[in-house]
Amino acid sequence: MCAATGRALVKAQTVIESFSLSPDGAALVYGLRRIRGGRYVSHLWRTGWNGARARRLTSGAVRDTAPAISPDGTQVAFARAPVGAEAAEAQIWIMPLEGGKPWQLTRLRHGASSPSWSPDGRRLAFLAAAGPDRFVVGPRVAKQAPVARRITRTDFRDDESGLLSRRTHLWTVAPRPGARPRRLTVGDFDVEQPAWSPDGRWIAFAADTGADWNLMPRTELFRIASGGGQVLPLASLPGDAARPAISPDGRLVAFIGTDV
Repeated sequence: MCAATGRALVKAQTVIESFSLSPDGAALVYGLRRIRGGRYVSHLWRTGWNGARARRLTSGAVRDTAPAISPDGTQVAFARAPVGAEAAEAQIWIMPLEGGKPWQLTRLRHGASSPSWSPDGRRLAFLAAAGPDRFVVGPRVAKQAPVARRITRTDFRDDESGLLSRRTHLWTVAPRPGARPRRLTVGDFDVEQPAWSPDGRWIAFAADTGADWNLMPRTELFRIASGGGQVLPLASLPGDAARPAISPDGRLVAFIGTDV
C-alpha cells in the first residue's frame, strides 16, 4: 500500500465527467477521467444494469468526453481532444456502441463539443466556437500569434477552456463521413445546453443575450428551427433559466430557473 501523500492522492483520482443512457435503458456509456503522465486522460466506458463488469471503449492519449448514444442504440457520438505538446481542439467523433474503431466527423478550425442526436438519428446538434476574435488588435498573419490582445471584458477566459476569444454557437451536421456542418446561430452571445424537440423540427437552448451580460449575467431560453432561421424566445425569469427539457408532445418545456 502506497503512502497517502498529496501526489499519490492526485494521481489516484478518477472522475466520471459525463454519461449517456441508451434508449432502451440497457447500456450506459460514461467518460472516465484519470491522470496519466502528469496529464488528464479521459476514455469512454460501457456498463449495464445487470451487474456486468464495465468495458473500456476508447484508449490512447486523448480526452474523450460528452458521449451521446444514437436513438437506435447502435452508435456513440462524443468529443475527442488529443493530449500532448501539440494538442488540438476537440472534435466530434463516432463509434459503434459495441466497440470498434472511432471515426472523426467534424474538422472545424476552432473545435466542436457537446454532440446531441436528433430524434430520428439523421443529424447531430453540437456546439462550436465561431465568429471573429473579440480581443485581437493589429494586423493578422496566418499561422502566427496576434500582435496584441486588448481585453475589454471580464469573461475573457475560464479555467477549463482558457482564452474565450470567440463565441460558442449552435451547429448541426449529418452523421456521415464528409458531411458539412451548418451553423444555426449568429451573434454576440454563447449558446448552451441544446435540446431537440421530439419531432426534430426545432432546438431549444440557453443563452444570455442581454446588453449587460458581462457584469450581470442572466441566461434565458430560446428556440430555433433545426434547419436554421429566426431565434425565438421561450422562457425568461428575473434570474437564470437553463437546462431545457421538452415534453414528448412538444407542447411544454421544463427547465431549471431562479426567481430572484
